[in-house]
Amino acid sequence: MIKFKAEIKKFAKKGEKSGWSYVEISSTQANKIKPDTKKSFRVKGMIDHQSISSLALFPMGNGAFILPLKTELRKKLGKDTGDKVELQLEVDTKVYQMNKELMLCLKEEPEANSKFNKQPLSYRKYYSKWVETAKTTETKARRIGAIMNGMIGGLTFPEIMKLSSSLKK
Repeated sequence: MIKFKAEIKKFAKKGEKSGWSYVEISSTQANKIKPDTKKSFRVKGMIDHQSISSLALFPMGNGAFILPLKTELRKKLGKDTGDKVELQLEVDTKVYQMNKELMLCLKEEPEANSKFNKQPLSYRKYYSKWVETAKTTETKARRIGAIMNGMIGGLTFPEIMKLSSSLKK
């Protein structure tokens, strides 16, 4: 685990990262966390008094990374752009568990399951997290149904989300 202090920064205009708040992780620091890595990886630890896990570091070139800080986390920390935070970080090796209900439904429908498993892992996790964040059982069921129908119909994620929204009515 490495410990260091960093300033919270914010991208003004940087493509898809515009408006993101983040802290910089130098190449030296990143190399201490996960040696010789040039691609995104997950970390756990502490930011000030707040425990964190499964947060992704994103490569920025020359071995440096950034750790994006969502608004919710910054509010818990009571910090904003320009403030300093103390970080304690290490690699998070915890394996993500897909939503159980989604996986059970997919097993019942071989065509949907086959198409789901051909998706990149990041997409499959996104679908699973989308189901997990449902606040009601009805919303979770609707999202699972949309994923199942979308897989069979060969829809993209945005098309599946649109399908899910249309099922609300």
